[in-house]
Amino acid sequence: MSRRYIIADVFTDQRFKGNPLAVVLDGRGLSDQAMQTIAREFNLSETVFVLPPDNPVHACRLRIFTPANELPFAGHPTVGATIVIATVLRGLTDPDAFILEENVGPIPVRFDRASMTASFTVTGSPKIREGVAPPEVVAAMLSLSPGDLGSPAWTASSGTAFLMVPLRGVDALARIRVDVARLDACVARAHAHGVYPFADLDGDGARRLVRARMFAPEMGITEDPATGSAATALVGSLALSIGKDGNFGLDIEQGVEMGRDSLIITDTVVAGGQVATIKVSGGAVIVAEGAVLLD
Repeated sequence: MSRRYIIADVFTDQRFKGNPLAVVLDGRGLSDQAMQTIAREFNLSETVFVLPPDNPVHACRLRIFTPANELPFAGHPTVGATIVIATVLRGLTDPDAFILEENVGPIPVRFDRASMTASFTVTGSPKIREGVAPPEVVAAMLSLSPGDLGSPAWTASSGTAFLMVPLRGVDALARIRVDVARLDACVARAHAHGVYPFADLDGDGARRLVRARMFAPEMGITEDPATGSAATALVGSLALSIGKDGNFGLDIEQGVEMGRDSLIITDTVVAGGQVATIKVSGGAVIVAEGAVLLD
């Protein structure tokens, strides 16, 4: 018995850049343990298993695994799987706007064949917790000084919680050396699953460009080249911090320090003092395909 898979580089338009994703095209009959074992074998940030939907009007159901555990939602698997489903499993959906089921619920997605990009939309404000970690603790886990930090760190979640760490510049971002023991303790204290330090590159107000890194040893991810779920939580937090209704755009460079340059494009609408929608967009290119041999 075998299962066909595709590997795509996500949040990029170049092969061997962005964030690699394994998409197992038929997850039927696989146990939870089998899925986790396959994800550990690929050893990528995430592996997606495509399953029939619970609701027949939806395209399919996705289950998302890191090498260590299952996630309720993740952005780079959603974007990458959308492009693979629309281009490889063409009979599964038509037209190019459809709904994927993830453990957080239905996720509307759209595929643009002209640009080979995909987007997903989430609704509602991220869950935010402030005052979760002292500056000296945050600095120590990243091997930085407290002077490298910007405003206090906070935890935000749009499905998966991350500790958001503003830095004063990209030079500090490049100097990060993770102390894993301290990071694990800080993440546990902050009720998060990973750390997302970021620094401004350009822009302010309605549109900003930042660079970020993401570390999540707890999930089996030493460093992630592109993290859509963290981007979603970050942009929602920053949009709310402006304190007024309107549209807010945030473009996020990630993976630069790893040589896996990625670009995550986000657009947020704030209405009535709350996040109405967050749209996350990016590209993907297929780099490999094959079969997982199960017996």
